Amino acid sequence: MRGRHEVSIVIPCYCSGSWMEELVSGIGAAMRCFENWELILVNDDSPDNGVTWKAIRDASNSNENIIGIDLQANAGQFHASICGMEQSTGSIVVLMDDDLQHDPKFIPILIDALEEQEADCVMGSFEKKRHSIIRNFGSWIIRQTFSRLHGLPKGVRMSSYRAIRRSAVDMMIQHHTANPVLGALVLGSSRKVINVNVPHSARPYGKSGYRFSRLVKATLDNVFLASTLPLRVFSYLGVVTFVASLAAAGYFAYQYFTEGPGAAPGFTTIVLLELFLIGIVSMGLGLIGEYLDRVIDEVEKKPRWHVRETVGIEDSSDDGQ
Repeated sequence: MRGRHEVSIVIPCYCSGSWMEELVSGIGAAMRCFENWELILVNDDSPDNGVTWKAIRDASNSNENIIGIDLQANAGQFHASICGMEQSTGSIVVLMDDDLQHDPKFIPILIDALEEQEADCVMGSFEKKRHSIIRNFGSWIIRQTFSRLHGLPKGVRMSSYRAIRRSAVDMMIQHHTANPVLGALVLGSSRKVINVNVPHSARPYGKSGYRFSRLVKATLDNVFLASTLPLRVFSYLGVVTFVASLAAAGYFAYQYFTEGPGAAPGFTTIVLLELFLIGIVSMGLGLIGEYLDRVIDEVEKKPRWHVRETVGIEDSSDDGQ
């Protein structure tokens, strides 16, 4: 049984073996002011012929503060992070990315702000993100959904560079949803969330694993897992369309009886109205399908992850149930 640590740092890793030594070195330098800390590196089944896992294993073998977890199948960034959080023992848990865009030297600043401001979560706020235009646009949309659907405190900006108290972490990992959104779990665990300004470095190596399709899915998860508002909107739209159809039918009937059959709407008008209504119905069915897809994921109770191998800890089996 591992003892408690002062700070746990959890990093989901994906094809980052080439710069793992630089990442670990930077974290080690930043944590010199702490006596008891741990670094948990979770390899999310990187498709790089074992390069990332080998780098993690070598780092753990040379430093007793480092724990390595190798997932058997790709679980996604959020699940990989939760896997590491479940293994963590720190009174404070720091979450950060593996791409060196989150500078490790600001970890103590996040932790100090957590203590001084009596907050449950401190997020690094980036004045300028070094992402592509598409990634920044997707982040803006996700930020709007957090603000309107998840109760993001006014003036707070979301970030994946976070320091979180143990009490909030314990509450977050109790959620066993099949499609977790870490930001939503943070806000669902506490409203005492603040920002600290930190720089966002340019990505020095590799390319982001986030493609446009993943950004779209993350945005949809933010919306569909937080609210049934889209379904309500289409319910209201259906009522409005029905009322408008009755009004139009009354108008055309009035024209027919007062001005004769020649005043009735033509073929083009009817076709356009039918296409409009068919489009509305199709979009509504698509929304229902999105919700059903997520309901099926939850009902099936599939393992969220399965651990192939670990280094630095005794227990090497975890199916993520």
